[in-house]
Amino acid sequence: MKRFVVTCTDMHGRKMTYKLTAPSSEAVRAMARRRSWQIMAMEETTPLLDFVFRLRPFSYKTLSLLFYQLGAMTRAGIPFVQACRLLLHDVTSKKQRQAMKLAVDYMEKGMAVSEALGQTGLFPSLVCRIVSAGERAGNLEQMLYLLGQYYEQADKQRRFLMDALSYPLFLLLCTTAMTVGIVAFILPVFEAMFNQMQMPLPAMTAYMLAGAHILQFYGAALAAGAVAGIASLLLLLRRPGVRRYAEDKLFSLSALRRLCVIFCWQRFSQILAVQIRCGIPLLDALDDGAAVVPVDWFRRAVNQAARRLENGSSFSQAVRLGQFGTLYIETMLLVGETTGRYEDALQAVSEYYQWRIQSRLSVVQRLAGPLMLLGVGAVIGTLVISCMLPLLDMAAGMVP
Repeated sequence: MKRFVVTCTDMHGRKMTYKLTAPSSEAVRAMARRRSWQIMAMEETTPLLDFVFRLRPFSYKTLSLLFYQLGAMTRAGIPFVQACRLLLHDVTSKKQRQAMKLAVDYMEKGMAVSEALGQTGLFPSLVCRIVSAGERAGNLEQMLYLLGQYYEQADKQRRFLMDALSYPLFLLLCTTAMTVGIVAFILPVFEAMFNQMQMPLPAMTAYMLAGAHILQFYGAALAAGAVAGIASLLLLLRRPGVRRYAEDKLFSLSALRRLCVIFCWQRFSQILAVQIRCGIPLLDALDDGAAVVPVDWFRRAVNQAARRLENGSSFSQAVRLGQFGTLYIETMLLVGETTGRYEDALQAVSEYYQWRIQSRLSVVQRLAGPLMLLGVGAVIGTLVISCMLPLLDMAAGMVP
């Protein structure tokens, strides 16, 4: 079970905040519909120990393969429940396999496919919404193919991002490890030799030896303090109020705000296009589209845009009034409103911003390697010079 902090308004317009426990966000939305709540914001909270013991959802790669296979099987005439049971053997995790088997048992007893998948905690709420739309429209195999296509693209984007950042991070870790090793183990050997020479040390060497002393005596405490500080900061940022305040301050900078808009709209428009192609109305698709964006500031802006849509505004007007888009986005949304092809306009926005993100990451990837190598050379060179300067001074003093 997952824990959620839900801010909503009841049928009388009163604003309330609840802490709820449910298997998925889709279950929370279903309960809200039964109670006539209008959800304004929903935040999933995870206690620290749940990161170790909780059931892990399927990865993007697993979801892509699973939906492609399910779509192919159902298109070939195999019932959905039987197709799920056949694919159970390909689920490697025992906990995930047990949860999926329980969902299949529920389906065999008559439970709707979307509801059974939502009970597992393995699938995002987006999946349940699209599968439910496919059940109502009678084109479930098409919905499964679109889901497989979406998660295949999402997996490619994630792997591209990891490939772009892995080499610079590897060099950074290697540089840090070499620096710590030299300062903690090699400099003390030179220090003993310098003490025997009984001569004044250059300022650079003295600073390096002071750093070595600090690392030797307080290194463990500093490392523990850094880990505790990072963990405390992460837990603090999981609080909705703290995270909202931090994001508002961070995105008050125009450069960061532009980068955030590009990143968020790439994912947001892509998932909106998939949902609209599946027959889900735009207003109903906004909540799930915002849920795939890990930025609370953007999700709040989407919720405000949804309220404007309910009051009769067009989507392009709601985005312009909310100031969470760009002129390009507003123009493309206006084109979608004129042609009646929102999904094509949104897909164009996603592809354009995906190209921009990949172009920038490619530049970062090309520059990060040489820059990190220069940094490694500067650090190692500084350490070597610090050790060699006293020896050179001693050699110069021995010359008659």
